[in-house]
Amino acid sequence: MSTGILTNEPRVQALSKTNSLPIKMAAVITHQWSPDPSLRIALAIGGWRLKLLPRDVSVMSLIQQAPSVLLIDMSLPDNRAWELLETFQKTWGAFALFPVFGLFAGKPDPARLIKALDLGAEDLLSLETPAELFLARIRATSRIYARRRPAKKLSSPNSSVQLQLESRRVLVHSIPTEPLAPKEFALLQLMLMRPDHVWTREALLDIVWGKSGDVFPRTVDKHIETLRQKLGPAAPFVQTVSGAGYRFNEEAAQ
Repeated sequence: MSTGILTNEPRVQALSKTNSLPIKMAAVITHQWSPDPSLRIALAIGGWRLKLLPRDVSVMSLIQQAPSVLLIDMSLPDNRAWELLETFQKTWGAFALFPVFGLFAGKPDPARLIKALDLGAEDLLSLETPAELFLARIRATSRIYARRRPAKKLSSPNSSVQLQLESRRVLVHSIPTEPLAPKEFALLQLMLMRPDHVWTREALLDIVWGKSGDVFPRTVDKHIETLRQKLGPAAPFVQTVSGAGYRFNEEAAQ
């Protein structure tokens, strides 16, 4: 008999006797909307609230939700799992905001494990892993990331532009701007996360809009245009890089 995370084994139930952890969010990207209830049970016993997300979710939406851990089903169709890992890596560079694990069934293929690790995943976890070990790996990694307290605001290098993430307000030279639409806010947040990085239209579509089929490169241009209008004197900081895309460059615009 399997003793993995997806079995209703007595040992999983016994973990509840020692659990005193605060509830944290474990986001799961999967194409199966009815996972075995034991995964939910085991995570709940370990102090985690399971939130299922569709495979076309955008990376910026995930970053704004700020889960304590992200679990990606590596069997997602059309190589979506690998696309997500690559997108996370280019979005936050060397400073990840929460740990990302890949979920798979059966024994891991060493080549796939190496590829996942190179793309920034913390580990690949088998759904046949014993519940105690599964939860222990997540806890150990989460302790490291817990020291990175989520910022309540995000500022440009010279503090000319500030994003108040909880209230979703934007200040330019300490003066509030007109409220930004959700995608405008996400675009500005992404650019402030990596100032001076050049984002192609395709990258912005993937990161901010996800795998939605009803958006086009012109969609990005339109949102950038309205974002600039609302930023007022900070509009020149959102620069067009000819033939490449857009970047936030506070220095060059002054």
